[in-house]
Amino acid sequence: MKFEKKYILYLVVTFILCYAILANWENGTDIVRTIYKTSLPFLYGAAGAYIVNIVMSAYEKAYVYAFEGSPLVLKVKRGICMLLAYLTFFILI
Repeated sequence: MKFEKKYILYLVVTFILCYAILANWENGTDIVRTIYKTSLPFLYGAAGAYIVNIVMSAYEKAYVYAFEGSPLVLKVKRGICMLLAYLTFFILI
Protein backbone atom coordinates (compact mmCIF):
# COMPACT_ATOMS: atom_id res chain seq x y z
CA MET A 1 0.00 0.00 0.00
CA LYS A 2 1.45 3.29 -1.06
CA PHE A 3 0.98 6.25 1.29
CA GLU A 4 0.69 9.65 -0.23
CA LYS A 5 1.91 12.83 1.39
CA LYS A 6 -1.61 14.25 1.67
CA TYR A 7 -2.88 11.14 3.43
CA ILE A 8 -0.02 11.15 5.95
CA LEU A 9 -0.50 14.86 6.59
CA TYR A 10 -4.24 14.26 7.10
CA LEU A 11 -3.52 11.51 9.65
CA VAL A 12 -0.99 13.63 11.55
CA VAL A 13 -3.33 16.60 11.72
CA THR A 14 -6.21 14.36 12.83
CA PHE A 15 -4.16 12.81 15.63
CA ILE A 16 -2.93 16.22 16.78
CA LEU A 17 -6.50 17.53 16.88
CA CYS A 18 -7.70 14.48 18.82
CA TYR A 19 -4.89 14.88 21.32
CA ALA A 20 -5.58 18.59 21.72
CA ILE A 21 -9.27 17.94 22.32
CA LEU A 22 -8.59 15.25 24.88
CA ALA A 23 -5.89 17.27 26.64
CA ASN A 24 -8.16 20.33 26.96
CA TRP A 25 -11.44 18.54 27.64
CA GLU A 26 -12.09 20.35 30.95
CA ASN A 27 -11.59 23.79 29.40
CA GLY A 28 -13.93 22.90 26.55
CA THR A 29 -16.67 21.67 28.85
CA ASP A 30 -16.32 24.80 30.98
CA ILE A 31 -16.72 27.00 27.91
CA VAL A 32 -19.77 25.06 26.72
CA ARG A 33 -21.29 25.20 30.22
CA THR A 34 -20.70 28.97 30.41
CA ILE A 35 -22.28 29.53 26.99
CA TYR A 36 -25.26 27.40 27.98
CA LYS A 37 -25.79 29.23 31.28
CA THR A 38 -25.44 32.59 29.55
CA SER A 39 -27.92 31.78 26.81
CA LEU A 40 -30.51 30.19 29.11
CA PRO A 41 -32.32 33.48 29.98
CA PHE A 42 -32.63 34.24 26.27
CA LEU A 43 -34.13 30.80 25.66
CA TYR A 44 -36.60 31.29 28.53
CA GLY A 45 -37.51 34.70 27.14
CA ALA A 46 -38.09 33.31 23.66
CA ALA A 47 -40.29 30.53 25.03
CA GLY A 48 -42.27 33.00 27.13
CA ALA A 49 -42.72 35.35 24.17
CA TYR A 50 -43.93 32.46 22.04
CA ILE A 51 -46.56 31.48 24.62
CA VAL A 52 -47.67 35.09 25.22
CA ASN A 53 -47.95 35.63 21.44
CA ILE A 54 -50.37 32.71 21.12
CA VAL A 55 -52.57 34.14 23.87
CA MET A 56 -52.26 37.66 22.46
CA SER A 57 -53.37 36.64 18.98
CA ALA A 58 -56.47 35.00 20.48
CA TYR A 59 -57.22 38.20 22.41
CA GLU A 60 -56.74 40.28 19.25
CA LYS A 61 -59.29 38.21 17.35
CA ALA A 62 -61.80 38.55 20.17
CA TYR A 63 -61.05 42.28 20.51
CA VAL A 64 -61.57 42.96 16.80
CA TYR A 65 -64.81 40.98 16.87
CA ALA A 66 -66.05 42.92 19.93
CA PHE A 67 -65.11 46.42 18.67
CA GLU A 68 -65.71 46.23 14.92
CA GLY A 69 -67.24 49.65 14.40
CA SER A 70 -64.86 51.88 16.38
CA PRO A 71 -61.63 52.76 14.53
CA LEU A 72 -60.16 54.61 17.52
CA VAL A 73 -60.48 51.58 19.78
CA LEU A 74 -58.99 49.32 17.11
CA LYS A 75 -55.84 51.48 16.94
CA VAL A 76 -54.86 50.52 20.49
CA LYS A 77 -55.75 46.84 20.19
CA ARG A 78 -52.13 45.63 20.11
CA GLY A 79 -51.18 47.29 23.38
CA ILE A 80 -54.35 46.31 25.21
CA CYS A 81 -54.16 42.71 24.01
CA MET A 82 -50.50 42.50 24.99
CA LEU A 83 -51.32 43.75 28.46
CA LEU A 84 -54.16 41.23 28.76
CA ALA A 85 -51.90 38.41 27.55
CA TYR A 86 -49.20 39.26 30.10
CA LEU A 87 -51.79 39.52 32.86
CA THR A 88 -53.16 36.11 31.88
CA PHE A 89 -49.65 34.67 31.79
CA PHE A 90 -48.78 36.03 35.26
CA ILE A 91 -52.11 34.96 36.77
CA LEU A 92 -51.57 31.40 35.53
CA ILE A 93 -48.10 31.27 37.00
